[in-house]
Amino acid sequence: PWLLNMFNISVAAKTTQKLLEIVIAEIKYYIEYLSMVVVGYCTDAGGDAKAMHKLLCQQFPWIITVDCWAYQVHIYLHTISP
Repeated sequence: PWLLNMFNISVAAKTTQKLLEIVIAEIKYYIEYLSMVVVGYCTDAGGDAKAMHKLLCQQFPWIITVDCWAYQVHIYLHTISP
């Protein structure tokens, strides 16, 4: 696996639809311009990202969508340490 692009959306509204638009544009770029086979997509597990996972699976049923475990561990550690 390789990290190909990153988007700073910290100031943008993080809606399910906006996240889905970004992800679909990226997947199309990978397939059409880089001739890659996309088998999975990983994001955090926040509410909008979780909803985006479901919509992504509907549009690309062969793609495996997973939550980022590093993000999950970060959230957990943040909650147990002062």
